[in-house]
Amino acid sequence: MKNLSVKTRSIIISSAFVLCVLALGGAGLWGLATLQQIINNTSVAEEALSRHNYSDMMHDALRSDVLVAQQYHQEGTAAEKSGEIFKSIEEHGREFVSRAEENLQVDLPPELKKKVEDLLPNVKAYYADAQETAKTALQQPEAFAEKYTEFQARFEDMEQRMEGVGEDIQKFVKSVAQEAVSATALTTYTLYIVSAIALLVAFLSHYFSGQTMKMLETIGVAQRAKEIELQTQLASRFEASVGKIVEAVVQSSSQVSASAVQMATSAEIARTETNAVATALEHSSGSVQTAASLGALRVGRSAGMAHDTRACCPRGRGE
Repeated sequence: MKNLSVKTRSIIISSAFVLCVLALGGAGLWGLATLQQIINNTSVAEEALSRHNYSDMMHDALRSDVLVAQQYHQEGTAAEKSGEIFKSIEEHGREFVSRAEENLQVDLPPELKKKVEDLLPNVKAYYADAQETAKTALQQPEAFAEKYTEFQARFEDMEQRMEGVGEDIQKFVKSVAQEAVSATALTTYTLYIVSAIALLVAFLSHYFSGQTMKMLETIGVAQRAKEIELQTQLASRFEASVGKIVEAVVQSSSQVSASAVQMATSAEIARTETNAVATALEHSSGSVQTAASLGALRVGRSAGMAHDTRACCPRGRGE
């Protein structure tokens, strides 16, 4: 990690935070979904058990109605209370059948639902037998003993069937409760583990952030040192360049001064030579004028002598 760049460290730390957030969110959502499913299963199981227990109560109530009908006959009040007995049997029988049918509408395990389906025809047959036995007790008391024996056999068979289905429903309730405990523990442990990982990532992120800041500070110090060194080098180079420029300017000034002195000397020499040439020209001009005067004088004399000769000795035309 120490050899990684700042960009790579930032990517790793950001990715770790994102993964932790996703893990926490995923674990939380999974836990909520699991708990919701457990709550639904628990509610279904408890309602099924409650309906079955209520059905079992109606099962006992129907036998009680049959016995009450036989008692009314013995008391001699069968004619007066027969309507009450049949109404009670109808209410109890309807509740008995409806609760069994309601258990078929809920989301029970397939095996348990199959047992409830198998139980329903026996429930309806038991209800019908209760009606017939009560009618026999009220209307044909001499046949009640035989009819009640058959009814009692059906009651005992129904009792065993109800107990068997009730035990299966109770097992289902216990399994759902056990699943709830296991799922709750798993969810809790998962959240603990993910939270511990998140804390570890937070600690590592804090640690590596500190290391990154130190590295940035070190880089900043190194950059400032390089800047200072560069500024020093630039200042030194600038001073050297300025010194060279000044030296060149001084040398150029010296050369210019020497050239000026040389030019002044050359000008003085040229002026002296010019004066000498002028003086020489003046002397030459005087000599030329003197020579010209002498030449002109000589020419004048020669002309005068020729004129005099022509005057003294004239010649003919042929000549």
